[in-house]
Amino acid sequence: MIIDAALVLKKTDGNETLATSATTGVTSDYIDFGTENWQGTGRPLTLLFNVVSNTASGGTDFTFTIEDCDTANGTYATIATRTITLAALTVGTQWEMLVPFNTRRYVRFKITPVGTGMTGALGVKAALVNK
Repeated sequence: MIIDAALVLKKTDGNETLATSATTGVTSDYIDFGTENWQGTGRPLTLLFNVVSNTASGGTDFTFTIEDCDTANGTYATIATRTITLAALTVGTQWEMLVPFNTRRYVRFKITPVGTGMTGALGVKAALVNK
């Protein structure tokens, strides 16, 4: 599978690894679908993310959220969510989320830790792909 660099979800500083601490989440920079909001060839886009590091322990889960908005710096709304147990997020695992067709112009990805007493961090690399 070829991944287009323009569809890699990065942090604002350009880092491709989205790293979250055990107590605070992380949000990627947005991807701009443009004014025509073209989203592929009739198949939904898939958010594909790989776990590249995981030193988190003591908590329960991480919630992965896809959000969209009409403006780059506006208020983003959740359009898809997936919660995965901490134990399942081992290094090298790959996860998918479908991106709904009716997204607005700007889309971003958010990772939030769930549970109390969590320590460590989780790192993922994510991209939008057309499977």
